[in-house]
Amino acid sequence: MEASSFTPTCNRELSAHTDCVKAFLREARTDHSPYLPGTGDPNYDKCSGSREHFAKCMRERPDDRGTFRRTMSTELPQPCEMELNLHGQCVANYLAQSVRTGKDYMFLGRGSSQMEDKCFLTRAAFEKCMMYQKITERATNEGQVEYADFSRRFGRQTQTTLGAE
Repeated sequence: MEASSFTPTCNRELSAHTDCVKAFLREARTDHSPYLPGTGDPNYDKCSGSREHFAKCMRERPDDRGTFRRTMSTELPQPCEMELNLHGQCVANYLAQSVRTGKDYMFLGRGSSQMEDKCFLTRAAFEKCMMYQKITERATNEGQVEYADFSRRFGRQTQTTLGAE
């Protein structure tokens, strides 16, 4: 899916939902809280409102096509921002495609828990990055600089080591 296929009047709604997903996922992984999109529970699906708002906008303007635009930030990126942005773009593409084509979207209410989460890999990449970020921070704070460097280069071994603690 190309970015040029988004409805220009719904850019703001899609951007709001994407920002919500990114903020909620970061908060959930930072605070070790559940991230359960599609449940409708306001504690675990904090972006259901923005998701529904975007879907409604797209349904109301199905023939309005244009260019999807995002603004650039001048702030320094937070840890794992690239992975989070990739996940946000995946959510934006998948949700827009679903609404535009009428195909079910896993987290849009009519979806099923048996459906494939098309953004699972991008979310998992962000979660993995955050896990390694925390391991590296902890090792650095404890003066274990060699361990922190090792965790960056050899993630699989670090994951095994973490489970043994």
